[in-house]
Amino acid sequence: MAENQHDQNWWSTIPGILTGATGVIAAVSGLIVALHQIGVFEKPPDLKPSVQSLAVIQKKSVDSEPGHSLFFEVHSELGWQNTRLYVQKGEVVKLEYNSGQWKGSSNGALRDPSKIIPSNRSTAHCYPVPENEAGAGALIAKIGDEGKPVDAFKNSLVGEGYLYLRINDCDEWLSDNTGIVNVGINVIQ
Repeated sequence: MAENQHDQNWWSTIPGILTGATGVIAAVSGLIVALHQIGVFEKPPDLKPSVQSLAVIQKKSVDSEPGHSLFFEVHSELGWQNTRLYVQKGEVVKLEYNSGQWKGSSNGALRDPSKIIPSNRSTAHCYPVPENEAGAGALIAKIGDEGKPVDAFKNSLVGEGYLYLRINDCDEWLSDNTGIVNVGINVIQ
């Protein structure tokens, strides 16, 4: 009986407390390692390119040889993005949806921009292309700094200058957008 009382009191001694604390620490450490291995603590990749990296990218141009396809990622939270493709006079450019989704507001659902259709509702005055020509969240394109923006998937693009792409959303609303869309750019003439 005295031996049983000695066992009960042992946990309240310093060696007993240290043994118990060691067990708890080992269990918590094991849980942290397991959670780390399944990726719970990993930070998602930053999808926003830095201003500096965009500046470096935009200094280079891409040859626009007819018959070649180029691919470009369009970020929904950025304004006009230079694809580095210089379109020559007489060339025609067609864009194809490859992958990705985006949303044009913090409370909207992710959408495939190739399936967004124009709307008959009244549009905010700040949209680059009115919603009755290209719906809110559609991919829009223009050639040259002063080119007329159009729905990128529903129009062939002609003109001379660099090809620019973006989401059809007001500049002041871009910051709450999420997502990236990958498009194929085809020069067909």
